[in-house]
Amino acid sequence: MSEEKPFTSNTDNIITLEDFDALLKKGEKLVILDDLVLDIRWFMGEHPGGLFTLEHNVGRDISKFFYGGYSLENQSKVPEHSHSNDARKIVNTLIVGRLVREAVSREVEIASVDRSANKRGSIKTIKFVTATAPGAAERLSAAKDD
Repeated sequence: MSEEKPFTSNTDNIITLEDFDALLKKGEKLVILDDLVLDIRWFMGEHPGGLFTLEHNVGRDISKFFYGGYSLENQSKVPEHSHSNDARKIVNTLIVGRLVREAVSREVEIASVDRSANKRGSIKTIKFVTATAPGAAERLSAAKDD
């Protein structure tokens, strides 16, 4: 068996989730594989699994299908399938960018602290509220008084 070839990106193009969604709304035929964005428009008719397989997954993460952990048709007659190095070479020609998924960060404040989460009082239950949430300041003030 030949050694698995890594994906190589021929672009440094960064695509955010917002960009990805906007491109889909414009009619682009894009999928996500790991952190890669692939333009499958010209490959859809060539895919050995058929046009439906790719058309059904436009706009989705296809990693689970590519690596063989999931079959689109969940039937006993459809064997699990993992893609070959030839498929990886084809993927390399379809890459249009890397998807950047930014973590959502928020400032939070402690809304309340319950020191009686267990009988000894050694475990605390802390409830948080978004710092900009309506009434956050009042809840924070009330929690500090407890």
